[in-house]
Amino acid sequence: MSALCPPLNLLADNAIGTLAREDSAAAVQYVRCQAKHWGAVAAYEALRQTMIRANAEDVK
Repeated sequence: MSALCPPLNLLADNAIGTLAREDSAAAVQYVRCQAKHWGAVAAYEALRQTMIRANAEDVK
């Protein structure tokens, strides 16, 4: 989860077919990366809420 998302491939030429193939691959990469980062954010938020509750109990 802590690794950066892979870079997008550079286009080898200006052909529309190349663009379509690379765009399709980039969309898949984006969804995978988005899911990975969503997991990291969700884990952080869960830990944050746990710490807030623990600190509130210590204050009482």
